[in-house]
Amino acid sequence: FGVDSANNTPTACGGELLWVSQPNSPHFKECKTSSKYNDQWGCMNGINGKLIDGSGMWASNNEGVGAWMEITFKGLYEIHKITYRD
Repeated sequence: FGVDSANNTPTACGGELLWVSQPNSPHFKECKTSSKYNDQWGCMNGINGKLIDGSGMWASNNEGVGAWMEITFKGLYEIHKITYRD
């Protein structure tokens, strides 16, 4: 499944939908990144679904290639799709 930013909900072809990476989801545990530009550009902002500069995005501290984000869940899930916007 993915995210339609127009309606802020998960989308899929069938089966149970779990938006496991959303910070207020009961399935979400924590988020870590290789770095952050500053507190306004932290990991939680990168997965909140807002995609708004400064309060809804993650930015590394000028790392470029090799920057990473790690999301930990409270359980074991089979992930079928990851959507990323640069």
